[in-house]
Amino acid sequence: MVAIGEKAPDFTAPCSNGDAFHLYEALKSGPVILYFYNKDFTEVCTEQAKRFRDLKAEIAPFQASVVGVSKDDADSQQAFVKQLTLGFPLISDPKKELMKLYGVRSFLGIVDRVTFVIAQDGTVKARSKAMLNLDQHVDVSLAALRQIGPPASPPPAP
Repeated sequence: MVAIGEKAPDFTAPCSNGDAFHLYEALKSGPVILYFYNKDFTEVCTEQAKRFRDLKAEIAPFQASVVGVSKDDADSQQAFVKQLTLGFPLISDPKKELMKLYGVRSFLGIVDRVTFVIAQDGTVKARSKAMLNLDQHVDVSLAALRQIGPPASPPPAP
């Protein structure tokens, strides 16, 4: 599994919103919270997505992006995003390529619940692995953002 202090592997992947997500491109605007979860519409995964959604005001000063990754197909993820009004994209990883890239395991069809906080320089600043303690993922993410601080330069004007 990618360790704290290591460079996060760069990737490009299609998102639930139809766009491609480029990790190192997203890092130009601020840190990225990249979280891996098991399955759309399940109780714990739904609660986790809602907790990250509800962090919007707290992560705004850090200009951080949140991105979720699961093995669900894009149609399921689009419905999940819409139903929960997430406000952030999800990445479909049915072949588990991103999971393998980041060292996130899947055992008996259950994917490890892992969150990485990646600073603008591409370094993993924090990692949380907890199957049921969802507060740990949120707490670790917020603590890492506070440690990283606001981005060095403002994002480009739209």
